[in-house]
Amino acid sequence: MKKIFKIFLLVTFILSALFFCAAGVFLLTPTNMELNEELLIKSNDFACFYDAHNNRLDNISDSLDISEDIPEVLKNVIISAEDKNFYKHAGIDYLRIVKSAAVNIKNGSFTQGASTISQQLVKNTHLSQEKTISRKLKEIKLAQKLEKTYSKNEILNMYLNTVYFGQNVYGIKNAAKYYFSKELCDLDLCECATLAGIIPSPAKYNPVTDRSLAKNKRDEVLKRTLNNGYISESEYNNAVLTELKTDITKENSDSFSYLDAVCQEIYEKTDIDPYDLTKLHVYTFYDPSVQTVLKDGKTEDDKDYQAILLDNTTGGVLGYYSTCGTIKRSPASTIKPLIVYAPALNEGFVYEMTKICDQPTTINGWTPANYKDKYYGDVSLKFALSNSLNTPAASLYNALGKEKCKDYLNKMEIDDSNDNPDISLGRMNEGITLKQLAQAYSTFANLGIYRSAKFVRKITDGKGKTVYEPEKKETRVFSEGTSTLINDMLSDCVKCGTAKKLNGKDYELFAKTGTNGNENGNTDAYVSLYTSMHTLCCWCGYADSSLMDNSITGGSTPCVSADYILDNIYADKKPVNINKKGVVKLFVDKRSYDQNGEFLISNESTPDKDKYEFLFDERYYPTKIKNAEPKFPDDIIIKYDGDYIRFLSDKDFLVEIEKQNGSEIIKAFDGYLKDFSDFADKGVYYIKPYIKNGKEKTFGETVIKNVDVNRKEKNTAPYEWWKE
Repeated sequence: MKKIFKIFLLVTFILSALFFCAAGVFLLTPTNMELNEELLIKSNDFACFYDAHNNRLDNISDSLDISEDIPEVLKNVIISAEDKNFYKHAGIDYLRIVKSAAVNIKNGSFTQGASTISQQLVKNTHLSQEKTISRKLKEIKLAQKLEKTYSKNEILNMYLNTVYFGQNVYGIKNAAKYYFSKELCDLDLCECATLAGIIPSPAKYNPVTDRSLAKNKRDEVLKRTLNNGYISESEYNNAVLTELKTDITKENSDSFSYLDAVCQEIYEKTDIDPYDLTKLHVYTFYDPSVQTVLKDGKTEDDKDYQAILLDNTTGGVLGYYSTCGTIKRSPASTIKPLIVYAPALNEGFVYEMTKICDQPTTINGWTPANYKDKYYGDVSLKFALSNSLNTPAASLYNALGKEKCKDYLNKMEIDDSNDNPDISLGRMNEGITLKQLAQAYSTFANLGIYRSAKFVRKITDGKGKTVYEPEKKETRVFSEGTSTLINDMLSDCVKCGTAKKLNGKDYELFAKTGTNGNENGNTDAYVSLYTSMHTLCCWCGYADSSLMDNSITGGSTPCVSADYILDNIYADKKPVNINKKGVVKLFVDKRSYDQNGEFLISNESTPDKDKYEFLFDERYYPTKIKNAEPKFPDDIIIKYDGDYIRFLSDKDFLVEIEKQNGSEIIKAFDGYLKDFSDFADKGVYYIKPYIKNGKEKTFGETVIKNVDVNRKEKNTAPYEWWKE
């Protein structure tokens, strides 16, 4: 009991001390702060964005659309979500402050806020976003002045016209147009609740980037609206059963998509508040000519489309165009080089030309299937990747193990909760953005070095001081040899594989396609490609995952778009070849490889027609040499000069020659064929070619020749024994 009493006294003392400190600061806080009506009604002081050449870009929020008429249903939802006592307090909700403080003390954290709509309005328009007692007290005094100067409806209107809704969208009217392509008066209850749910954390509850979280937040807002008596039980039940859908406004300028992604990157990578951003200068990698080409690369008018182009050297995004915002999708077969083929090569688990069985297989109850259920039997990894076969990729994933495969993805900033083997075919729970896919593929162009893609070069304040610059970080993910081998494999994908629509360029090109769907239609079509200079990714589909025709695949529409883009960006300057580093070129015995997939290094006596030329990682390559099989050459002739029999050939080689002498066979010669002669005009010779390894001899097939010549004929034409 004494312990509880001591705790009570301690808490009382702390709260009292905080109260008197706050009161003291409050009394000392200047009272001459004034409200700026222009800031409350409309602000033109938006962030300045600059392209790669430091030219200023148009900002979509420069045309902030003000609404004087907020629908009643929207007002009710916003008030329920942000400030249920809005019409009861005079700017400060003291009861809410006490309740929030109690919750925070209980939880040991500051998860509960207590700012009213009036406080939020003055903070967003008049103050910085720093979290200090001084700023909070200024906020309180300005909120009180606000309530004395304006009516509740005026305050609510000003708040909704200046609040941030993510995706570089400020103001409720702009938000309605952006997310739903609607005017405010046309929004339904669910759409109002979705917009209200965005306000507390635009990056977290954005319906474009995370539909699931946004729906949960929407339903929470609907519950509050029900509890506050603004909607009926039946309205609530119908609303929460409604699927969350968006209808993203198509951009009104070429730079719309790019600036959208710029702002998202700022909120993900920095602690800059969207309201503080309005006072800053943002320098990007944006190239207007590239952006125009990406936009013009769209071929399917009725479908959504995305394209992104990276500079491989800097990681800068030169252009990004999207008709559906920044969305996450399952990357389909474009994930295969990243999750299985490159990791397997990098671990020395396989060679590029290792044969793998392509046939129906079952892994942990899952049976992957190839396109149109077509199987090829034993194929090389190179063939399997360039033709995007599914069963070899799944088998490799199973053999390597999910931990190793996903560890490589994590190094390239790709993570997904799917632990099933079908992730090897690109089936993900959360999905990835096109930017994530592009930056991962640029790793191969950079011979195994991973760099994060970035839209922003730097951010400065009004005085030119740099307040943010992206970290220059590089990570080696794959060896140079592994990357060179993947490049070799993906060049085949262009020459004779699924990306063959891109074949015929007069420069090196590496690509991989991907398609998600089923027999009823496809949902996603991708191509990811790169040269020494750039990485380009194109996607076609519907943002809501509606089915397209099965004819729309990664090898069709996205490749047509990519072909157009490549022809334009390389019209004046072609990319150079990527250096082949970290590999060795070896000749492999053809018969051993064809018959059983064995890698035996050809020996010096192997004819060119009997060997393959393969590339191997310089760290891992076969060393076993094919045993030589000496053979009597096809060009040998028999020479007789009237006294001696000789065997002649353009190629000299070692032989043992035995001669039949009556009923016995005697050794007649051991040495180079050119040195053999026999003073005779006839005889049966047993000729055994061999090669010597140290003291050991390896013999080829014995050739028996019966020679019978006329002593009177000298220097006659050779006896063509090989025609017998």
